[in-house]
Amino acid sequence: MAAIALMAGCGLRWGEAMGLHRHRLDLERGWLRVVETWDPKAAQIKAYPKGKKARNVPVPDWVREALARVQVLDAGSCGHAHAAGRCRSNLVLHGHGEMADVNNWRKRVWAPALERADIGHARPHDLRHTYASWLVQNGVPIEEVARLLGHASSAVTQRYAHLADVPKDAVLNAVGNPFG
Repeated sequence: MAAIALMAGCGLRWGEAMGLHRHRLDLERGWLRVVETWDPKAAQIKAYPKGKKARNVPVPDWVREALARVQVLDAGSCGHAHAAGRCRSNLVLHGHGEMADVNNWRKRVWAPALERADIGHARPHDLRHTYASWLVQNGVPIEEVARLLGHASSAVTQRYAHLADVPKDAVLNAVGNPFG
C-alpha cells in the first residue's frame, strides 16, 4: 500500500519509491525529497533520479497516513550498495533485506489488487500519470507539474495539457472587447 501511495500521491517512479531514504521524508511537515533512486540493473542506489535533479514533493495526508503505518527501522545505513556518496539512513519501504523486484511485486501485489478492484490492465507507472492528471485537472500549472515529476523540460509534461479545463469566463475576460 505504501508503494502505491508514493507513486499515486507523490508521482514517484518505482525506483524513486524504492530508493527513498528515511532522512529524505518529513512526515510532520508533509514533504519528501527525491534524491536517490534504486537501479535494478546495477543492483544499487543511484545518487540521482532520472533527469539528474533532486526535487521536493509535498506529501498528501492520505500518503502520510499510509507511510506512518510502515515500520522503518532506525539504522545508520540502508544496507544497499550506493553508486556514490554515503548512506545516512534506512529506506522507507525496505529494511536491510533484499530489494523488491518490480516484476515479482506486480505478480504478488499489483495484479491481485487490480483484480480485487475490478480494474483492467494498468501498470504501476500509470499511478504517476494519474498523479500528473490530478494536478493538471485541479489547476496546477504545467511548469509546476513538470517540476514535481522531475521532468527536465515541461515539454514532456505537455501530454497532460489537454486535461486542463480553461474556464470560459477567464478566456472571455482575457480577450475582452477591443471595440468598446
